[in-house]
Amino acid sequence: MNYKKYDGTLFNISSCACGVLVKEKTMKRLAGLYAKHLDEVKTILKDEAERGNVFPYMWTLVYPAGKQTEVTFIDESRTVDEAVRCATLYNQPREEKLVFISQSMNDAKQQAEEYYEHQKGTNA
Repeated sequence: MNYKKYDGTLFNISSCACGVLVKEKTMKRLAGLYAKHLDEVKTILKDEAERGNVFPYMWTLVYPAGKQTEVTFIDESRTVDEAVRCATLYNQPREEKLVFISQSMNDAKQQAEEYYEHQKGTNA
């Protein structure tokens, strides 16, 4: 086995595809702060939406000339309230029970494939 995984549970407090993981003790310290500020963030977003300063957003990928390109757009099919609810829900800290330690995305993918292959063999 060539994979390295973190022994324990970590919490992902990132708001995007990459960011930071923290141990439970640190997460507990952050929990109250998150709750307090999350309510303030929701209030500001809703107030500013009424003033026309907040828009529901989405993204997609296109491939002009074969090059992957991200496209950001105002999503007129959704309400601002729906978008605020999603934005504040999805950016909540989440528990990550399986975390690999790697030098690159490709290395992490290879480790995960080996880990799952090993798991399949032990569960057979």
